[in-house]
Amino acid sequence: MTDLTVAKLAENLKVPVEHLMDQLERAGHSFEDASQTVPDVAREELLAFLRSRHGHGESVSRDSAMPREISITRRESVEVVQVDQGRRRAVQVDFRRKRKFVNRAALEREALARRQEEEARRLEQESQAAKEAEEKEKQLAEEEARKEKEEAEREEALKAQAKEDAEKQAQEEADLEKAQEQARLEREQAERQAEEKRRAEAAQAARVREDAARKPARAPKAARSRKAPPREELHVAAHVRPRRTRRRKARRHATAKVENVNAFVRPAAPIVHTVEVPESITVSELARQMAVGAEKVIAKLMQEGVLAGINDTLDQTTAMIIVESMGHEVVAQAEANEEAVLLERAVTVSGEEEPRDPVVTIMGHVDHGKTSLLDYMRSSSIAASEAGGITQHIGAYRVRTGDGAITFLDTPGHAAFTAMRARGASLTDIVILVIAADDGVKPQTEEAIKHAQAAEVPIVVAINKIDLEDADPTQVRNQLNVLGLAPEEYGGDTQVAEISALTGEGIDDLLEKVQLQADLLELMAKRKGGARGVVIESTIETGRGPVTTLLVTEGRLRKGNILLAGAEFGRVQSLRNESGKQIDHATPSTPVVVQGLSGAPEAGQDAVVFPAERYARELAEWRARAARERQLAPRKGQPAFSGA
Repeated sequence: MTDLTVAKLAENLKVPVEHLMDQLERAGHSFEDASQTVPDVAREELLAFLRSRHGHGESVSRDSAMPREISITRRESVEVVQVDQGRRRAVQVDFRRKRKFVNRAALEREALARRQEEEARRLEQESQAAKEAEEKEKQLAEEEARKEKEEAEREEALKAQAKEDAEKQAQEEADLEKAQEQARLEREQAERQAEEKRRAEAAQAARVREDAARKPARAPKAARSRKAPPREELHVAAHVRPRRTRRRKARRHATAKVENVNAFVRPAAPIVHTVEVPESITVSELARQMAVGAEKVIAKLMQEGVLAGINDTLDQTTAMIIVESMGHEVVAQAEANEEAVLLERAVTVSGEEEPRDPVVTIMGHVDHGKTSLLDYMRSSSIAASEAGGITQHIGAYRVRTGDGAITFLDTPGHAAFTAMRARGASLTDIVILVIAADDGVKPQTEEAIKHAQAAEVPIVVAINKIDLEDADPTQVRNQLNVLGLAPEEYGGDTQVAEISALTGEGIDDLLEKVQLQADLLELMAKRKGGARGVVIESTIETGRGPVTTLLVTEGRLRKGNILLAGAEFGRVQSLRNESGKQIDHATPSTPVVVQGLSGAPEAGQDAVVFPAERYARELAEWRARAARERQLAPRKGQPAFSGA
């Protein structure tokens, strides 16, 4: 290589001369002037110094030390001769050619480095994702373990509570039996004392009668007071006569004045009895309570225009009139008091009041879509099982939503089922009034509104079938406004939701309105102690016997409880929810299907749990007897007397 000066080398490297001299000095070669020649050794050592400074060792290859791109500029000078007005003029023209050389090895290394970096980043992300997944799985496992632990603790608490309730029931039953036994002993002792007293009085009276029979008859008082004439055999002076000692009168026994208790004494005034008259009473029983013969009561009835025999049954009104006409005081016997006394033996509801789920009744005109709406909400179909597509009974179903569970009562809309709709309104917390948008308000719709208003139950209106072409929700709102149910859009307080039970449109909005209304009502109930409920429906099925659907209103109903519903009782053998699955217990606002009763009670009857079967049997027999007496008694709608 030709010798290069410092200045020429700086020009080739395109760096300042002072900077190059400084680098050469640090590389171990000092130059005092820029015109000095730089030997090859100095240039190689300068290159090694620069490589070591920038992190390249001696082992780095030549290609790796080369830059990514090298630009070479080549300059050529050409002299062009121009002739202008007879003059020749030379013009110097410079040609510069610039060429770039790319170091492909460096580019490949950079691409490889980028790929390696991306691969490392991907591996790191996968590792992080795997770590997060493992952490999440660990958290899920911990959460599952925690839930299982809580469930186990809850089950233990429920078992402990059940054991405590059973012990409490057993203790209450034992206390009650002890109290009854004590009362029986006291009653027997009082009866023995009364019997002994009666026997003593009878024995005393018998002794008095025997003494009176053995005592000789005494002379009349007038004869006894008359003085006997003086004897004529001896005449003795009066002052010589001996003094006559007077005999002391014997003390009369106080018992001698006891009158004969068996003797009849005619009363000075008529005896007035206080007669308690139940809802129905026989002629013989009424005569016995007034202490008169049955023939007198029959004669009095004939005077009043009623023909009745000694074993015939009279209603309460007729019996009270007869008692008053015969001069006795009459009191109407309240059978509810006796029933309330028997109900006091039931297991009481305990614990603090807690929030409960709302009970919602779906009401409306026939074929307006009540059952279809319920079908959509519970994702099942029951319309096919109903006769003619018309609901024949009240069905209770439980629907779980995002805000909680709702118990629905489905009532028939046909005109023949007025009593069923009235019963459904009395059991419910909220009424959903279903009105078809293409049909409007109908007679059964107005009747449902009256039932809900009579029960003071809030109404949420659901305008159904809005997917039809002839649907007119505005007309329905106007009809509701006329009936006194002003929608919120008209300034009223009635919530209205437009829905389609076929497509599901507006169902979520309807459920939100129902939950909002339930939150405003603040529904509460006690969840501990004996259960109380209402019979929704009951049937007798082949192979299963009496099957009763109950709606629990208070307490907790368990398998094995002694349940009384109306005049039917028995031990709960099976508890099933609305899906037919076996459950161990039922809390308030829960519909359940019960097996084990002695018969099928009437819908609407109250259901209550008793601690022992004999208490339930006693109340059931009393209710059956009262029902039989009401059936035998004359109907109150018929006139009791034909004459004045």
